[in-house]
Amino acid sequence: MNLSKRLMAAVDMVTEGFAVLDVGCDHAYTSIELVRRKSPCAVASDVRPGPLKAAGKHIAEAGLLDKITTVLADGVPRNITKLLPENVPASLVITGMGGMLIIKILSEAEGLLERFDELILSPQSDIYAVRKFLDERGYAFVAEAEILEDGKFYTLMKVHPNSESVYIGLAFKQNESPDIRLVTPTNDAELTYGPCLLRKKDETLKAYLTKRRSVLTDIKEKLIASGRSAEDTRICEIDEEVRIIDEAERYY
Repeated sequence: MNLSKRLMAAVDMVTEGFAVLDVGCDHAYTSIELVRRKSPCAVASDVRPGPLKAAGKHIAEAGLLDKITTVLADGVPRNITKLLPENVPASLVITGMGGMLIIKILSEAEGLLERFDELILSPQSDIYAVRKFLDERGYAFVAEAEILEDGKFYTLMKVHPNSESVYIGLAFKQNESPDIRLVTPTNDAELTYGPCLLRKKDETLKAYLTKRRSVLTDIKEKLIASGRSAEDTRICEIDEEVRIIDEAERYY
């Protein structure tokens, strides 16, 4: 079983020793890799019976039926607190979905999110909206990754509900300084492209910014050539996006 770079990045973000809920698990490859490498147990959920049946087969083939539970659910299972072991910190993992769907899942599970000490998210669209949603609800960003795979860019983010999270408590309990910094976005560039990515001057993100600027420039030139004025709504949107790219590139 070979995970994609994007899914391996999600696996790497999960904190060692955390139980996992993998929402939209598909064939459960992420859950299997997590339990093999770092998690004591996992719950793999999906809204589609077909992929969930395949997930159960793969889990059995991996010999992990005693550590990975499959659940047919739309989003976070309502009984998740019973499915995860007590007194074990937990990570919620959602990858491979559009940003607005992730926001919907998190909104509908708001009362259940208290069970999770970290969220690992990889929205495939509307990334600004996801970061804005998390920021407005007091989540702090711990880590982000920008992955280039098969010509496509993917963004991943790890967030904690607050500075009193279990992870930080464990670090201090072990008389160690936490190897994480909780950050919150401070401007449009950080909300759009990520406070952690920009502050560490991520090179893959820089490549994306360059590519995106080129695409926008090409679109604007074609619009102008077709007779659109500078006040055209789409041209104004492009100018605003380029302004934010300018803001982001000043970090480098």
